Amino acid sequence: MALCNCEPIFLRFLKERIVFRGGISYGDAYIDLNRSMFFGEAINKAYQLESKTALHPRIVVEPEVAEKVEESILKAKYKTLAKNPEYVRLVGCNLMVPMPETGEGIIEQDEDGQYIFNYLHLPENNIIFSDMYSSGTTYLEELLNFCYDQININTDYKVIDKYYYLSRYVKKKLSNIEWNIEDSSAE
Repeated sequence: MALCNCEPIFLRFLKERIVFRGGISYGDAYIDLNRSMFFGEAINKAYQLESKTALHPRIVVEPEVAEKVEESILKAKYKTLAKNPEYVRLVGCNLMVPMPETGEGIIEQDEDGQYIFNYLHLPENNIIFSDMYSSGTTYLEELLNFCYDQININTDYKVIDKYYYLSRYVKKKLSNIEWNIEDSSAE
């Protein structure tokens, strides 16, 4: 899945302290790399999502794309379940175990109801990228400290607002890690 392949790029941006926003759409588009030209319905929708809806360091996903991604993840989960008999008894009890390795959690709804690409999916699930971080918690804590630093040194309220958003988002991911650790230690 293309979104899962993009996540390490966004994690690298954040590690290098490059904050971003964007929009993801699907549809017709014309792309001519030789002439640096690209246009079409999908490009226009993605631009609108980025410029009018995202506003903060997030990547807004068109609802139709989010639904397709979720369908694809569900299929991947069932394939994984079929290959792993230890999961069968859980499914028989109507328990669907979390499977971040299938991309589960890569799309989520933000506080305003918009679908967003969870570019912190890997560290949130403590999936390690050794050339970037050795612990999801450490990566997120460093990013949170960077946000606090930016909030303290900036005077432009629009910039400060973006870092407040990002700090809330990172804190949410940190609390998910803590909840997962507590949940797994209770088993």
